[in-house]
Amino acid sequence: DDEGNSTRVRWYVPDPYFVVYPHSEEIEGWVWAPFALVSLTIGTYHTSEVSDKDGYVYFNTFPFDISSGQSVIINDGFNEKTHIVKDITITNIDQILDTVSGTAEPESIVNVGACDEFDCHWQEQPATGGVWSASFLGVIEIAPGSSGGAHQWDENGDGTSVNWYIDYPRFTVN
Repeated sequence: DDEGNSTRVRWYVPDPYFVVYPHSEEIEGWVWAPFALVSLTIGTYHTSEVSDKDGYVYFNTFPFDISSGQSVIINDGFNEKTHIVKDITITNIDQILDTVSGTAEPESIVNVGACDEFDCHWQEQPATGGVWSASFLGVIEIAPGSSGGAHQWDENGDGTSVNWYIDYPRFTVN
């Protein structure tokens, strides 16, 4: 109005998504209905978990093996999403050249990340001929204690992720 006052109406439409971690047999989901019974189906495998107040849900399917090409379906009674597990691997972590390399579907895009104790850096890399490589030289020193991952997203915002970590050797003397 003339005095600078206003009325605002806000609304929010949830857009749930999830990430599949095939090497650890885990799936994480975000923005699902709060406190909902969320079902997971992978082929003949079925389970369910209750999401938390923020709509976060976690599944550990071990000993069921999640592998590339499988269809993962998550449903909270309001939303249902499907993701085909991508064939993505990490084949080399070079601590001298600060590079991470791997394989993925030929000509696809891979989001590759590396983190040290202070920062994380992510970049998109093409899987030319099915092979990708990301250099973090001068950005992140890949050394003991550093970690990262490689992710591929589908058109609906769901993804497949593989993570890496370089162990920080420790020992004690008695």
